[in-house]
Amino acid sequence: MRLILITGDMIEDPIKWVATAGDKPAGGGIVASLEALTGAIEQEPDEIVVILPGERFAIRRLTTPARNQRQLIQAARFLLEDELAGPVEGLHIALGADAADSTTGRPIIAVEQAWLTGWVAALRDAGFPPDMLTADILALGVRGQAIMLVEKHRLSLTMDGEGFVSDRPLADNLAGDILTVAGVEKLGIIRLADAAPVTVPEAIAVQEVGLPDARHLPSFLAGHIVDNVPVNLLQGTFERGLDWRAAAQPWRYAAGLAVACLALWLVAVGVEGMQFHANAADLERQAQADFAAAYPDLPQRNIASQARQMAADGGAAETWFLELSSVLASAMEERNGVQLAAVTYDASEGLVADIRFLDTDELDQLKQSLSAYGIVVEEGRNLSRDSDNAYIGKLYLRTS
Repeated sequence: MRLILITGDMIEDPIKWVATAGDKPAGGGIVASLEALTGAIEQEPDEIVVILPGERFAIRRLTTPARNQRQLIQAARFLLEDELAGPVEGLHIALGADAADSTTGRPIIAVEQAWLTGWVAALRDAGFPPDMLTADILALGVRGQAIMLVEKHRLSLTMDGEGFVSDRPLADNLAGDILTVAGVEKLGIIRLADAAPVTVPEAIAVQEVGLPDARHLPSFLAGHIVDNVPVNLLQGTFERGLDWRAAAQPWRYAAGLAVACLALWLVAVGVEGMQFHANAADLERQAQADFAAAYPDLPQRNIASQARQMAADGGAAETWFLELSSVLASAMEERNGVQLAAVTYDASEGLVADIRFLDTDELDQLKQSLSAYGIVVEEGRNLSRDSDNAYIGKLYLRTS
């Protein structure tokens, strides 16, 4: 059995649902909240599809030569940051399928991560972990077509991977303008019986389907997504995996007993360790006394204390070999297009890295990564080429 849930904006809002067996509805209705859904579902579903309201989502198309998942997400963040004119760190970004025509780009979907996290947690806590999590604006989509859902107070428009959801009557005017600018020639409309018709440009050929009321919308979408699978938002950190809380439940008692035993063992080891530490201190004092007796004129110095004192006084503050080497290693883990051939250190020049690279863009990105760590980077002037036509050069690193 497949269970389809259509939610509101808040977790406490009413939920429309439909259960299907094969391609036929087996039950459905509207419940007051997610908590009330448990009593309405008589059979354990094989698959759970959750459809969220589209008002929360930004949908764009991304045209980029990048194919790597990480590169695509990064390009999507740049695009959204530019279009939304704000930070995107708090957004969850999902990728749609590749378009058959590469010139039209790839759908990218962005939504507030905290809101999505709340819904996923609430669904799992209620016993309905989603196999597919999507939005109504995405569930309406048909590749290569424009589809409009008209409700009494709300309008949704999707155009082959792009679209919007908004309140009426403002959405009516927006939809007309968007359809005209996009050059849409054919439009499919799904309209609920209590919703007023939408005026669309006369040049557009319209095919309309009517639904008696909102209770029939889940059944319509259940049939629609069989042939038009929407983007699943369970990507990246939301990708579905094992529910560890449920899996670990039978083992909690054993785990608690193990923790108690571990605590007792640590106490015993701690007492023994204190004894070893006291013995080591006695041996160190005896060794110092023996050294002083054997070499009375030779001063004793603690090298570790001297090094810490030099650092506190600002000694060698300009360049630290280990610090710079560690930062260089961390930055190069993020960039696989630059190879490190050798590293040397000079008090006047700082850390000198001999590098090999094929693409100057990769080198620029490495320099940006190092700068983000607070490292001053200078590039050597003389570049050469090896037998593989790769660049050979140097980077000079100093702490700022």
